[in-house]
Amino acid sequence: AVRYARGSAITERSPSYVVVDSEDRTISHVSKKTMGLWHLEDTVTTGALGRNGSPSGGQLVPGRVGQAYYFPAGGLVDCGPIAPFTPEQGLVLECWAYLEDRTPMTLLAKGDDYGIQVTKEGTLEAFVGDLRLSTAPEVVPLKKWFYVEAILTTPLPPPPAAPASKRISTDPTLR
Repeated sequence: AVRYARGSAITERSPSYVVVDSEDRTISHVSKKTMGLWHLEDTVTTGALGRNGSPSGGQLVPGRVGQAYYFPAGGLVDCGPIAPFTPEQGLVLECWAYLEDRTPMTLLAKGDDYGIQVTKEGTLEAFVGDLRLSTAPEVVPLKKWFYVEAILTTPLPPPPAAPASKRISTDPTLR
């Protein structure tokens, strides 16, 4: 599995992992294919795979390393079309962020398909379609750079089945 992951990483020029699940007693291989990658450090915002971003409503400021975009309110970087996500895939969302206050905001998103948000309570929320994960409140630091990564490595679970009709008992001893 390790050799296969290494070979896949070399061939695909993308990260590759070996995942060991001790509960299920399985070993599997996960590899990433980069769909988009942007360094928002200049006005060009050159992206990977020839996908450049177009910032609006922000300004360049000193960043964690080099420059970064500061969006006071309502700004965004349009990264152009990105391949749609399908439940058979895994997904990795990651970014660096710096927050001045507890204003709710979206750190990154592709419409309602997937994204990472911060609530006014300082909770991080990652979502893929209707699947939502969140942290405890006040996890997000203020006035300090922090890194966020949300990883979905397995297919999304199927939607729950319709509930079976319940049998009603008249026996008072059954609850």
